[in-house]
Amino acid sequence: MSVTAVCGILSSVVNGAGKVGGAMAPAAIGFLINWSGGSYGAGFALMEACLLVCAVLVLFFREMPQQTRLSTATAAGASK
Repeated sequence: MSVTAVCGILSSVVNGAGKVGGAMAPAAIGFLINWSGGSYGAGFALMEACLLVCAVLVLFFREMPQQTRLSTATAAGASK
């Protein structure tokens, strides 16, 4: 599978997840506000938890530095 195809598939997955999250987040926060007796703290706690998970994922799936990518590509081209 080509790099372009993989990028297209991953872009579609991210876009779809964003649409689902955008549709479900208002309902989830409204439910939490009602469940907690009108306190917005539960809704903010949910948003904070989601932001923390996203931050950990970004750090985990960080892109390789430019120099490493170039040396890897050069090594792969030299071995052909």
